[in-house]
Amino acid sequence: MQLKKVNLFANNKPMRYSAIALVVAILGAIIVANRTGWSNHWFGNIKTETTIDCPELEKGCAFNLNGKPFRIKSDIPLEPGKPFLLDIEGEIVSARAFWRMVEMDMGPNNYRLEHIAGQRWQAKVTLPPCPHGGKDWQLHLELNARAADINTRVR
Repeated sequence: MQLKKVNLFANNKPMRYSAIALVVAILGAIIVANRTGWSNHWFGNIKTETTIDCPELEKGCAFNLNGKPFRIKSDIPLEPGKPFLLDIEGEIVSARAFWRMVEMDMGPNNYRLEHIAGQRWQAKVTLPPCPHGGKDWQLHLELNARAADINTRVR
């Protein structure tokens, strides 16, 4: 038995041109997203303006971003695999949090914070367990299109 060779585009010029146009359109969209910074905003890559150390996030830490004061706190000590509330106070219009393990890629840990009341915003988050037992984490916090990195530790 001999297999017959199938070539989808051999006798179909419109389909061939459509496929080429689709590839060009996708590449164009990627280039535009990269040059305008849209992709950076979408994937949590707004440039960090300030970095603070907050080894015990459950005790809370204060920081300034763009001249405005903020306070961040967790409701319990951080433990991998255990959900906790991340609470932020300050003049906020939009807030997102991106957890990163220091010197290790742990995959996406992205959260959008919700407005609770007044100047309080919250998100229920969970840090994945690290197979190597790493304890150092960094919270990339985006507030009002500005960013701060908060270095912290888990138990």
